[in-house]
Amino acid sequence: ARVLCCAPSDEAADVLAGRVAAALGLDAPGYAGDATLLRLSWWQRKTASVSPQLLRFCHVRDGQFDLPTVAKLKTYDVVVATCGCSGLLLAAGLRGHFTHVLVDEAAQAMEPEALVPASLAATRTRLAFFGDPHQLGPAVRSAAALARGLGTSLLENLVRRAAVGGVGAPRV
Repeated sequence: ARVLCCAPSDEAADVLAGRVAAALGLDAPGYAGDATLLRLSWWQRKTASVSPQLLRFCHVRDGQFDLPTVAKLKTYDVVVATCGCSGLLLAAGLRGHFTHVLVDEAAQAMEPEALVPASLAATRTRLAFFGDPHQLGPAVRSAAALARGLGTSLLENLVRRAAVGGVGAPRV
């Protein structure tokens, strides 16, 4: 399997990467397995903002986060990124590469933000959104954006659509 795990913020993606590393046993001393994990970050992010435990799963060049080559990207079993940063994978031509695309804390992501990792899915890709639409929603600071519906997450819209039971309603 080739899995892309995303979250709307660096903090949430870091927690997710830590949990994935633990679940795969990658955080164990002397790990000798073959599972691989990449915590992909924007080049503008300061490396000092990442714990040493997670920094070893990041691609850093010249003191900055960097995007590995496409050939190297294709070798990872799991890639963890923010929803926005997953657009780098799209720009690298990796649409359809992942067998699973998972978006955690999806109720906190604005709909366009959640659609970035979803755009990496192909016909056979498993796509899943996780979160609680009754808790925190997207952080939108613009009144104009709120008026145009960006305060409602994709997950909340999907749940509402499923509740109505319209044609093509998603399974929730």
